[in-house]
Amino acid sequence: MKLKYYGTAAAEGFPAMFCECQHCKQAWSAGGKNIRTRSQALVDGILLIDFPADTLAHIFYGGLPLTKIHDCIITHTHQDHYYPEDLANRQNGYAFGERPELGEENTVEQDNSTVPDTLGTLTVHGSYAVGELFTPINQNNQLYIKSRVVFREVSAFMPFAAAGFLVTPLLAQHPSCPSPFIYLIEKEGETILYGNDTGWYPNETWDYLEKTRPHIRIASFDCTDGLADSRTGHMGLPCVIETRNRLIELGCIDSGTICIIHHFSHTGRLTYDEIKPLAEKNGFAVSYDGMEVSSI
Repeated sequence: MKLKYYGTAAAEGFPAMFCECQHCKQAWSAGGKNIRTRSQALVDGILLIDFPADTLAHIFYGGLPLTKIHDCIITHTHQDHYYPEDLANRQNGYAFGERPELGEENTVEQDNSTVPDTLGTLTVHGSYAVGELFTPINQNNQLYIKSRVVFREVSAFMPFAAAGFLVTPLLAQHPSCPSPFIYLIEKEGETILYGNDTGWYPNETWDYLEKTRPHIRIASFDCTDGLADSRTGHMGLPCVIETRNRLIELGCIDSGTICIIHHFSHTGRLTYDEIKPLAEKNGFAVSYDGMEVSSI
């Protein structure tokens, strides 16, 4: 399995869009992997994780193949992970699949009702709260015409199929929004844990992990708060280490698991260049925009 990060920052980006703190200035000066857009990832080129306001930038500058993707799982309703207004651009008349060439006798806009629709359906999977934000977008922009975008409600600890994967939402601990999830994504006996925007996992999630003991090959952990000992809403590196150690105790991860810290903010006070040696010392890779990892 492959996991590609298109964006790796928290809500304000890094550097933050309205900020001139020393950490943002350092990131601007250093450039490269220190520049982070809002978080989004892709599994095996077909399963999209989150739909932030920076999705268009990820298409332009990261090569995100959005028109080829038909399933997207949403972690929670914050705009840096779910910006449903942009889904309106997939409506009939705004987005087109492959279209036949127009002849000289038909140079005006072709009647959409007669054009074969090859774009297909994008299914957005998420909590009831994700669905509540989707409903008015669907109604106002008639996304239901040709089923350009559909919503599928999913529930914690209830596995579902998406893009050929078995996906299980687990409860996250992110008090500032309703029904946040982290995800287990499984295929052919291998599993990715995608777990940003959470503090120390809720007891129900630990109970599920202890009961099922998934074989996690790639583990992506929230590290929004840098080196701070944060456990509520987000994690810092001390809590990430504790979380990994607990997963080792449960037998979910082992020495072959790729462990990555992800989802960074200038409030964490460390650029990519600064946090990388500290993370590697503790056995973690550091995500950056465009990073791709493989379980093989």
